[in-house]
Order: sequence, then structure tokens, then C-alpha cells
Amino acid sequence: MTRCAFPLLFEISKPGRKAYDLPALDVPRKDGLLPDAVKAEKALHLPELAEVDLVRHFVGLSRRNFGVDNGFYPLGSCTMKYNPKIDEEVCNNFSGLHPFADRARGEYEPEGRHAALLVHSVGRKLSDCAETVGFAYQITGREDLGRHGAAFVYAMAKEYPSTRPEIAKGFAGGRGDVMHGLALGYDWLGDAMTDAQRQEVAAVAKGYLEQFGEEFENPKNWWYKVHNYNGVNGGAAGCLALALHDAYPNEYQAWV
Repeated sequence: MTRCAFPLLFEISKPGRKAYDLPALDVPRKDGLLPDAVKAEKALHLPELAEVDLVRHFVGLSRRNFGVDNGFYPLGSCTMKYNPKIDEEVCNNFSGLHPFADRARGEYEPEGRHAALLVHSVGRKLSDCAETVGFAYQITGREDLGRHGAAFVYAMAKEYPSTRPEIAKGFAGGRGDVMHGLALGYDWLGDAMTDAQRQEVAAVAKGYLEQFGEEFENPKNWWYKVHNYNGVNGGAAGCLALALHDAYPNEYQAWV
């Protein structure tokens, strides 16, 4: 191994070390599942390392990479263009979409099941953020967490009202995730909001509940009997109704 080379896994291997810890087998062992013709005649010569050594090896390799994220990197051609980080986040959501799926022409139209599930992906992330910040604020009482959390929930409500086309026509379970996030945000961060923020969030949340009530009475919706509608969307609507009991005391009784 030269001075500048990085050690191979085989070079740092120590007999008897393992990077995993599997539970004991609790079902009957079955032998003879593979024919002898495809079985290895001798044991494989694989490196043996502890988990920490394995992690350090690959983290060390990753730190030897050089690119635009860790230094000056002259971009000389189209194959070396800079891709903004937001593009990587957005592209992950569309990577499973079939290239021949219908394309949107300025307005929302179904682009296939994967595109419809984008609402579910966005809603889950919004819900996770509201839950994390709201929980931290309730535990610590830190005013900065309350301010930032309130601003996030307010922006979430403004950006994703129930009238937004992707929400109105998207997958029902996705709307349930958004409602879940609104319920957590209003309940756990409501006292950190201004009166205007609280009223705006409550109004958007009310729109979701009214939309849910209309669709719940319409068995023609294709998702009327689907688990994600009755479970995710319905359960989230119940949580949201409970969170809004102070803002809409009259409607609250009908919602629950």
C-alpha cells in the first residue's frame, strides 16, 4: 500500500469481527433448499470488520471526493453543470413517473399515480415538521421555537389550502397528512401564533373539514371505500376537528 492510497477492507480485516448482530433463529432451520450444484464448495473470503470500522472506512472514502460542495470546482462543460440542491429534492419525487404519462398543461391534471401521491409525500413532510417543532416547543417552552413553528404552520396553511388544485384532486391520504400537520401545528403552536396567524390557520383548516364532509357524503368518489380515505383522511379530520374546538365551537360538534 502506497503512502497516498486508502486501505482496502481486506487490509483492515480482523478475523472474528462482525458488523452485524442478528437475533437468534426462532423458527425451525431448513436445509436442502438449494441443490448441491449451486452451492459454494468453500467458504467465501470476505473481510471481517466491526461496524464502526466499516462506517469509518466508507465515510473516509466519501471525504476524499472533491466537488462543488467542498471547494473551487471549475465547471467546464454541460456534463459538469451545477445542479441546485432543491433540484435533487424535487427530482426524487418525480423519478418514478413514467416518461409517457400525461403531461400537465398549465393546470393540474392527473399525471399518473406517482404524481398523485406527491400530495402524500408533501403532506407527510409537513406533518413531520409540525410535529417535531411543536413537540420541542411544548417540552422546552422556548420562545424561538414557538415563533419559528408558528411561522411554519402559518406558511403551510397559506401555501396548501384545500382549494389548491393538487390538494383538491390529489390522493385522499395526502390531504389527511396535511390535515394532520395542521391539527398538530394549531394545537401545539397555537399559543405562539399572533391572532391573525391563528385565524388564518383555523380558516384553512375549516376548509379542509368542510371538503372532507362533502366528499364523505358522496359515495361516487373512487376512494370512498378505500382504506387510506377512511383511515388516514378520516382520522386526520377528527384530530383537526378536536384542535379547532375553540375556534369553531358550533361547527365542532357536527365535525366530531
